[in-house]
Amino acid sequence: MNKIKSLLFVIFFLISFILIKFIFFPILFIYTFFILKKTHSAKSVIFIENFPIENAGYYYRAEAWVKRLKIDGYLAKTITLIDDKKTWDYYVIYHFNFFLIYTLWKRTFQLFEVLKFDVIIVRRELLFFNEYGDLFLEKFLMKVHPNVILDIDDDLGAAKEEPRRIVNLFGKLLFETGNKFNDSLLLYSKFIVGSDYLKSLVLNKNPKANIMILPTCVEYQEEDKSDFYLKDNQSPFVFGWTGISGNLHLLDFLIPIFNKFSEKYSFKLLIISGQVYNPTTTPKFEIVNIPWSLSDDIKNISKIDIGLMPLIDTISNRGKCGFKLIQYMSLGIPSIGQSITVNLDIIPNEKYGWLVKSELDWEEAIFEILNSPRENLKTIGANASVHINKKYSFDANYNELKNYLAH
Repeated sequence: MNKIKSLLFVIFFLISFILIKFIFFPILFIYTFFILKKTHSAKSVIFIENFPIENAGYYYRAEAWVKRLKIDGYLAKTITLIDDKKTWDYYVIYHFNFFLIYTLWKRTFQLFEVLKFDVIIVRRELLFFNEYGDLFLEKFLMKVHPNVILDIDDDLGAAKEEPRRIVNLFGKLLFETGNKFNDSLLLYSKFIVGSDYLKSLVLNKNPKANIMILPTCVEYQEEDKSDFYLKDNQSPFVFGWTGISGNLHLLDFLIPIFNKFSEKYSFKLLIISGQVYNPTTTPKFEIVNIPWSLSDDIKNISKIDIGLMPLIDTISNRGKCGFKLIQYMSLGIPSIGQSITVNLDIIPNEKYGWLVKSELDWEEAIFEILNSPRENLKTIGANASVHINKKYSFDANYNELKNYLAH
């Protein structure tokens, strides 16, 4: 049955590839140069997303900017492949081959709308999950539109373990690209990246690239801040972590450390994610799981007293942009972050939080926090909030983005 499904997928993909490349592309080409007549508005921007609307990346790196651009008179929009998260999850989990074919066609038809905009911002990759077709959609888009920007907030090449050698017949028949992300860096000339590390990554592949560094930004009000400021000295600490379910395993090494302290100190661990956290070591303290949602994101993070961002120092993790640290600290939450790439900028010194390298460092930081006067921790949280909102807020970065889009 699996072989039949694979064969059907190959057939449908190849038919789609031929139809799109040799029929739809010429139609799009004519549409672009003879119907649109290059009459793009000087203030029109479209963000091409892959994720559903209920997604942090979709909102904080695309839709939140669209809202601000609209206020400033831009024609701005975000489009994605499937709006609803439940529908997106259903097809990715249970009907993946259908998802690949469907999204290929949908993205192709979306190009008719995309080409009307003066600036096109591709978020991460033009087609999610689809390594097939040798980047033919990207190559076409670069030929017919003069102002396409690739926005990246992750080293997708490392995450995909590129370069991968394509050895199976299935991949070769579908023109599978084993170096998709890294190859795409050669196609674009303009980039928006989330960190200095990602800028260096792009320049290493594409030395002539025009690059803007734009952190994943936040914008919180005073009333959103953690109620840690209101707690008395006897209240138990709430250590907290927020993130995607695929990164829950990064918390496992912290459980034995917390177990040591649980014999003397009162605290709990709050997890905000799309999946319940089941640690590999039995915890001797309370763990509370809250399902992540965009609508309750700020409210739930504000329940945290001490933010956690553990990481393993890998090539893939070096490309991360430290967004959870930015979120914690903007809300006045004292935080501990792994001493890796962008986190060094987010927590520049001990005035703003704790940077740790080893397991022993984590233990020492947690011990220090548990024994610190609340007023000292409140001061660190307040300093962190001021620092983040000066450098990592939407207001702090808006003019720079607007100027970049205009050139």
